[in-house]
Amino acid sequence: APDTHRGLVNTLRWGQHRIPLGPHDAVMQMAPISFDASLWELFRPLTAGSRLVLAQPGGHRDAHYLADLVASQRVTVMHPVPSMLAVLLDTPDAVSRCSSVRHLVTGGEALSHELQQRTLRELPWIRLHNYYGLAETSIVATGWECRADDGRTTVPIGKPSWRVRAFVCDSDLNPVPTGVEGELCLAGDLVGRGYHAAPALTADRFVPAPMGLPGERMYRT
Repeated sequence: APDTHRGLVNTLRWGQHRIPLGPHDAVMQMAPISFDASLWELFRPLTAGSRLVLAQPGGHRDAHYLADLVASQRVTVMHPVPSMLAVLLDTPDAVSRCSSVRHLVTGGEALSHELQQRTLRELPWIRLHNYYGLAETSIVATGWECRADDGRTTVPIGKPSWRVRAFVCDSDLNPVPTGVEGELCLAGDLVGRGYHAAPALTADRFVPAPMGLPGERMYRT
């Protein structure tokens, strides 16, 4: 699903606004290079003058290794999926070895309210972010900073990133009223070019945006 330079740059600039990085930061690259999130991990520090810490291949599955790498390299930002975050919290001494981490950005899976509360309780010095996005939409489409005392029982995926519009639509791609279930559709600079060598699938998922500008497309998630 090829993305555009415009979409990726927009995502990176929005990310720097949400979590400002600088020379004092060290960002761990732990996603496999074939996974779209690896671009976020690679380019975020390189566009902000931060250190990039490369985990060894397969290291993203080893909580002991990740905790050791965080401690030895003084990592300040990391991006575990929720299931790996839970494993880290279950690993003896891992929490104490992650004292340098300032921001935990999670995504790729649903973040449960229970895991959010546990993370903020056991790592009270960090800021926890829940991001949502897809390879078809330049990696990150929405973001939310988690808070333990916001009174919610579920964790939102947040608000759209810059130059992005999100609609919840019915089967005819009309917006549904507030509180009614529907399909999330994303429009704006983040929408990719479609699926490589798959015109039928592209036509099904990348459709004209009825609420958008003339010629604009949106992605049906």
